[in-house]
Amino acid sequence: MIEALSTSQSLFFTSLTFLGLIIGSFLNVVAYRLPIILKDQWRRDCLSFLGEVAEESKKLSLSSPSSHCPKCKTSIKPWENIPVLSYIVLRGKCSNCSVKINLRYPIIELLTALCTLYLGYLYGVSWGLIAALVFTWSLITL
Repeated sequence: MIEALSTSQSLFFTSLTFLGLIIGSFLNVVAYRLPIILKDQWRRDCLSFLGEVAEESKKLSLSSPSSHCPKCKTSIKPWENIPVLSYIVLRGKCSNCSVKINLRYPIIELLTALCTLYLGYLYGVSWGLIAALVFTWSLITL
């Protein structure tokens, strides 16, 4: 696989584009959910330290619950969760209740894809590319 990516520039950059879009979609989830998860955990820790009983909160993780509309709570179907393309097809609205989807989501996906492509151009297939991608994706999430 690495040899195929090294010899075919079009395969390399196409793969990087799709990887960047998919990672960008995941980074949106991390940027939204991680602060909520940490805040809930800190709150439980503080209440435990004070000897108070913490109320049960909804279990939230990076993998569950599945993506859903914040207004009508309808789960987003897999074909409605394709980075950038679904936003365009759905015209930036929920397919169920037509509430507007924040433009931030496709912007982060595109930004991640563009940064991934640029780093691929700079580093080619190398360990430096992997390190630069992890660092850049971390910065985008922050």
